[in-house]
Amino acid sequence: MIAQILLHTPTWVYGLFVVLIVFGLQQTRSRNVNAFLAYLLPVGMIVLSLAGINSSFGIKPVPIAL
Repeated sequence: MIAQILLHTPTWVYGLFVVLIVFGLQQTRSRNVNAFLAYLLPVGMIVLSLAGINSSFGIKPVPIAL
């Protein structure tokens, strides 16, 4: 059964698996990151979250608090 699954799996899945393994191994090393870049992603996610709240409910205190 497992052999059939592996034989019918598209080849790009194996390539994606290898890329994810390489990215995971890179995360084991210590590195220094610029403070600006470290705060860029959380700030961007907050902006996108507020944009989603605004498009669904409008900027009101209750949706923002929840």
